[in-house]
Amino acid sequence: MSVELVKKQDIAAIYQYLNIVAKQTDYLTFDSSGLTLSLAEFEPAILQQLASANTVYFCYKLEEKIIGLINLQIYPKTKMAHRATLGISVLADYQNQGVGNALLTVLITYAKQVEQLELLELEVACENAAAIHLYKKFGFKKIGELPRFFKMNQRYLDFIMMQLDLTSSK
Repeated sequence: MSVELVKKQDIAAIYQYLNIVAKQTDYLTFDSSGLTLSLAEFEPAILQQLASANTVYFCYKLEEKIIGLINLQIYPKTKMAHRATLGISVLADYQNQGVGNALLTVLITYAKQVEQLELLELEVACENAAAIHLYKKFGFKKIGELPRFFKMNQRYLDFIMMQLDLTSSK
């Protein structure tokens, strides 16, 4: 078990992972049908992100199987470059076993080393109590609400925005 920086050779496994996790949750931006890109289309898009100084991905591996993924996206505009957004997911069979905790620990440690970064931000579904609890444990605070943020099958899902101030612990 280990958290690792995503490498080029992980891309096919990440593609497979994302298509599995999409079927397990309503909280991702893509739905249960999975990614709309083929692997051949997905690979160059991810390679471009991995080459960017503004993006980093870490994966949690269990015997070479990816069971969790987290990414950090630093806003590229100068006036917003002190902020970054993160996204995290864990396969259903491995939730509540410390995977999210390990991924967040590594990502926050990384973010604190990025000189210009002051704030980490995320959006989370109001009904996702386990995720909200995890984020609060790491010091994230609610900073706003996003009513009707997702619409699925004629049902709206409200989200909240949360933020972690990195300057208080750098």
